[in-house]
Amino acid sequence: MITPTLYLDLLLLGFCSNPSNLFYTLNIIFGRFANKGENGHQPFFSLLVPFIIFAITLLILRPEVYFLNISDWNYLVIALFLGLVPIAADIVIGIAYTYFKYGALPRSMSAPSSWQLSSKWTHLLWLCALVVAEEFIFRQFFFYVLYTTYDLGFLSTLLISSLAYALIHFHFGLIALPGKFIAGLCFGWIYFASGMALLPAVVAHLVLNLVVSYGIGRKH
Repeated sequence: MITPTLYLDLLLLGFCSNPSNLFYTLNIIFGRFANKGENGHQPFFSLLVPFIIFAITLLILRPEVYFLNISDWNYLVIALFLGLVPIAADIVIGIAYTYFKYGALPRSMSAPSSWQLSSKWTHLLWLCALVVAEEFIFRQFFFYVLYTTYDLGFLSTLLISSLAYALIHFHFGLIALPGKFIAGLCFGWIYFASGMALLPAVVAHLVLNLVVSYGIGRKH
C-alpha cells in the first residue's frame, strides 16, 4: 500500500473543493459558460469527469478510504428528516436577510436557477450522481482522513469539513453559505454517528436536493 505524504494529502484535501463546482465557479467568473447543457446546466459529462479523475487518484493514493460500513436502519430514518434541517435554515436566513435589507418579508421564495430541474430522468440521474460524489469526497475522504489520520477530534473535523463544503458553493452567493455550512454539519454528524457509514449522509443529502430541486425549484 502506498502511504501518502502530508503534502499529497494537502493536495488531495485542497482538490476536495469539489472539482465540478470549482469549474462551474470559474466559468461564471470568467464568463466562459459556452457549453451549457439543457436548461442552462453544465453537461452531465463535464460535471462527472472531474469526480471520476479524483476517485481514481484516491484509489491510488488513499485506497483505505474505499470501505463500506453498514449503518443501523434508524440512522436512515433520521437522515430522512435531517435533510430538511438545512432547508428550514435557508428559509429562515432568507426571510431575515430580506427583512433587514428591504424592510419587508419576502412574498415568495425560490431555488437558484441552477437548481431548477425538469422532470426528465437525466436530471434525476445527474442529481443522484453528484450527491454520491460530494458525500464520498467530503465525508468518506475529507472527514475520514482528518479524523483518523490527523487526529483532529470530532468537533474540529466536523467544523473544518463543513466549512469546506460550504465554500465550494460560493457560486450560489454569500447568502447561501450559512445554509450550506449547516448542511455540512448535518451530513458530517450523521456520518460520524452512524459509524462512518456513507449511506445515511447520502440519504440526508439526497432528501435536501430532491426537495429543493423538485419542490421549491421545480420547473413546470
